[in-house]
Amino acid sequence: MKSTETLNITDVEKNTFNQVTLEDIAKGLGGISSTLVGNKTYYASNGDAYHYEFWLSEGTSPEQKEWNFYNDNRNAKYGDTLVANVEATLVWGAAPTKA
Repeated sequence: MKSTETLNITDVEKNTFNQVTLEDIAKGLGGISSTLVGNKTYYASNGDAYHYEFWLSEGTSPEQKEWNFYNDNRNAKYGDTLVANVEATLVWGAAPTKA
């Protein structure tokens, strides 16, 4: 690998995300027009299974939720932890498993 290629990879870490990329990430998370279903099953003291489902909580329309996700993360750089404000709903039953 050339030293310029290494430099380009390193420099990406200093770049902030653009609005389109952050809104695409928000769309990919789920929780905008369909729920983001947790994949961990918890058990109550009586043995009943339950899990959580999540929705992005800032905004009422998909466009508002995407924009708010962008707004919350507009200064984030590649490699940073992104913020997603969510509401959680407890749902009785085991979490769905991926096929």
